[in-house]
Amino acid sequence: MQKWLSLLLFCLLSVATFAQKNEIKVMYSPVSLHRMDNWGRDLDGLSAKYTGAFMIEYNRYIKPRLKLGVNIVYDHEKVSGTKTDGYINPHPPYEWITTKIKQTNKEGWFFFSPQVGYEYIQKENFRMGSLLGLSMALPVSWATDTRG
Repeated sequence: MQKWLSLLLFCLLSVATFAQKNEIKVMYSPVSLHRMDNWGRDLDGLSAKYTGAFMIEYNRYIKPRLKLGVNIVYDHEKVSGTKTDGYINPHPPYEWITTKIKQTNKEGWFFFSPQVGYEYIQKENFRMGSLLGLSMALPVSWATDTRG
């Protein structure tokens, strides 16, 4: 863990040397992309836990106001709980059968997006501009079911 913090600190300090051309951002968003997707959605009695989105972004200025870059995001979600389901037996005695399934789903997504940005206002402590990117999502998921 200490190696990662040292490496991150070194990278951030070395970026300050090239601040005119290169820009690196390390970000965290507590509002997960999965959470926004599941707002208002019924999860059938399951509970979801979200880690949030971890992001790293690199931009290189090709002109004083124009920059090209890439953004990489990792987002993770864990949904777990017990689902109760029921159906009618198609054979005699045609009774109602109830099943319980203990379910755990873990999903993670990597997002890779090249981007281009333009800054309209550049002041010493303030910048405002637009950014356009195209993202590709790579899902990583696994699930376990236990029927009881």
